[in-house]
Amino acid sequence: MGQYSQLNLASRPMRQRMPTPPPAPPSRSPSPPPPPPVPSTTRLTQPDEFGVYREYTDWPTHIPKSAHSTNPQSTTEHRPPHSVFGPGQHSSSHIWAPFANTMTFHLLKWFYNSDKKTLEDLDRLVYDVLLQPDFSVHECEDFSAAREARRLDKPDIFNSDVWKQDSVEISLSQKEFSWNTEAEAPVVKVEGVWHRSLTEVITSAFQDSSASEFHLKGYKEMWKASEDSPAERIYGEVYTSPAYLEMEEKPTIPPDSTIENIVVPILLYTDSTHLANFGDASFWPGYLFVGLLSKLLAAMPDVHAAHHFVYMPELPDTIQDVYQAEFGEPAPDTLLTHLKHELAQAVWRLLLDDEFKDAYRHGVIVQCWDGIFQRLFPRFFAYSADYPEK
Repeated sequence: MGQYSQLNLASRPMRQRMPTPPPAPPSRSPSPPPPPPVPSTTRLTQPDEFGVYREYTDWPTHIPKSAHSTNPQSTTEHRPPHSVFGPGQHSSSHIWAPFANTMTFHLLKWFYNSDKKTLEDLDRLVYDVLLQPDFSVHECEDFSAAREARRLDKPDIFNSDVWKQDSVEISLSQKEFSWNTEAEAPVVKVEGVWHRSLTEVITSAFQDSSASEFHLKGYKEMWKASEDSPAERIYGEVYTSPAYLEMEEKPTIPPDSTIENIVVPILLYTDSTHLANFGDASFWPGYLFVGLLSKLLAAMPDVHAAHHFVYMPELPDTIQDVYQAEFGEPAPDTLLTHLKHELAQAVWRLLLDDEFKDAYRHGVIVQCWDGIFQRLFPRFFAYSADYPEK
């Protein structure tokens, strides 16, 4: 109980078993007596200075250090920005990555900070680049602007084993054509689906030291203004919500298991982003948040709580040519919208692989950040789809 001393845990006697009702009058076919009710337990912490306390069904095996504060701060080392892309070989953890040195970083930063160079930009070149103490003329000897620009086009995160590139197919349709099955309909192949295994994303999150901030067991957060006041429930975190507490009751626990089972609520978001003021360059990433982390910490930029797990492609530029060849007319805008929906569904069929389905049903055993093995049951808690999917 040492680790719970700061929470002022208070024991509470087990609730009394309900008395067995008197037997029913005998009948011709007496039914077997119902099993006695299972006694339930509630474990309470002592109220803090504001009258807030927790109600557990059982004591948790781990409580984050930040949970002891009314103004939580991450107690782990700040994760590097590239950690959101998963484990792998990154070229450098320095601020100038992916460039080889600070000189290249400063020059490219100056070059891309505006679309049209001005006298003010020339001043920046002198003061922000040439006069920087870490600027070295010798680092310019092998400089190539074209090579460094190509380096930006090929981020080294995709060199990691956890990222895969696949393709998906979506069926084309036309109101005047019909087929016996969807498999007989013409399809268009969409390349460039970069994605990570959802199981790997969750596993990596629990193996990272930042997982020490996870609340591994849900609880009800309660408040009493005074000892005589009625208790009121506080809602504010995923792991204190009725939906999550209900999820915790559902996973099947292997009867011979000595490993703790943890229900992992995942929150998924996609966000199609326009990358330039001019042109049509865009980006459509998907983010995964682990709901066991306090929202107050997840909102901190240096925590890097948003795990990238997919980059959804756009419809290919040749979609109209393919459609014209199949049906003799261009695809209407309404159909293109429908195909965007179908593309998102096809990507999700790719993401929901057999490994994730098995983890969802039976759990996946993971050696976590503290060396302890846990069985994780991923559960979808929230999904916020961007407009191309709706």
